[in-house]
This record gives sequence, structure tokens and C-alpha cells, in this order.
Amino acid sequence: KPLDLNQQEELPESKLAFAFIGFCSEQGVKRNKGRVGTALAPDFIRGQMQIFRVLFRRSKIYDAGNILCDEISMEEGQRLLGLAVEKLLEMKMFPIVLGGGHETTFGHFQGQMQI
Repeated sequence: KPLDLNQQEELPESKLAFAFIGFCSEQGVKRNKGRVGTALAPDFIRGQMQIFRVLFRRSKIYDAGNILCDEISMEEGQRLLGLAVEKLLEMKMFPIVLGGGHETTFGHFQGQMQI
């Protein structure tokens, strides 16, 4: 189910809720002289997951969209990712960051440290 983190939504009660959030950036990969293309990873991963069956009947799965980093710095993107992760955790959801490069880790970390 889509989830807009900019809206205050009433979510159904669930003991176990997951939320995917994409981090579309390859700036870290470029800085490390790696293989570019990681900005496309979140949507590619989602496409591959369409064939998965959900076996957890009591869990809820949400998609919080993507953080686009085309026109912002990597550090600003990581800050935005941290805010998104923080909000998901406040909503009692388990955030799953979809991305390519290692730069996803610091943004994820920033969000967890705020809780």
C-alpha cells in the first residue's frame, strides 16, 4: 500500500508493519569511482519483488516512495532519508531502505539515532 510521509495518515493496527523507502542516489558511488546506475536500484528492486508472495497474514507492507537526489547533495539526501526513517520508526514501522550505494547507510543511521 502506498504511504505518503508528508500526510498524517491513520494506519490500521498491526503488530508488524514494514515500509520500503527508496534512496535514488549514486553520488557516493561516483565519489568512490564505482559503477554508476545505483540511482535506478529502488525501482528495479520493487519490480523484482512483484513476484514475491506475502506469507505474513498479520503484517502490513507499505511503500513510502523514493528520495530523489538528482538535484541535491548527497549529504542533503542522507538528511532527508534520516528524517523519513525517523518518521517511520515513530509510526512503529520497520523501515527497509532500497538503494544502491553505501551512502544509504548513513542516512538510515541518522534516522535511527533520533529515536
